Amino acid sequence: MLFRSEAWLYCWRGGLRSRTAAQWMAEAGCRIPVVPGGYKALRQRLIDELSAPAAEEPWYIIGGRTGSAKTALVNALPGGIDLEGFARHRGSSFGRRAGSPPVQVDFENALGVALLRQRGRAPGACLFIEDESRQIGALSVPLDFYRRMRESPVAVLEDRKS
Repeated sequence: MLFRSEAWLYCWRGGLRSRTAAQWMAEAGCRIPVVPGGYKALRQRLIDELSAPAAEEPWYIIGGRTGSAKTALVNALPGGIDLEGFARHRGSSFGRRAGSPPVQVDFENALGVALLRQRGRAPGACLFIEDESRQIGALSVPLDFYRRMRESPVAVLEDRKS
């Protein structure tokens, strides 16, 4: 059964606890899907997404100087993946965003979910990612994902102020 939901319910292995909670919620009028296999299965799927990014979807890296609005462009494009946003980091020029950065596993999970959402939106559609180093603050972009970024064409954004 396919669900279009912002909320999913899971326990560690996707067993009786999550099914029971889902049943109680459904009886209260709120249907929320259960992640098959629980968190362990979800985490493995996200690791798989980051370890072997789909070759059929074209990736474009958005590069340019500091202040050229690369992040704004990435966020405005369908297929945009904002690595700094997931890391809650602005880079050395602008300092940190409000709030502390996530732990590595939460950063990776958010990135994997973003990839899956983009694929669900339009399979094979372009992805746009801001040019970043492998290290974003204290967090690391997963190695295979980063390698795919380095192999992708770069579009350089220029800010032509008068």
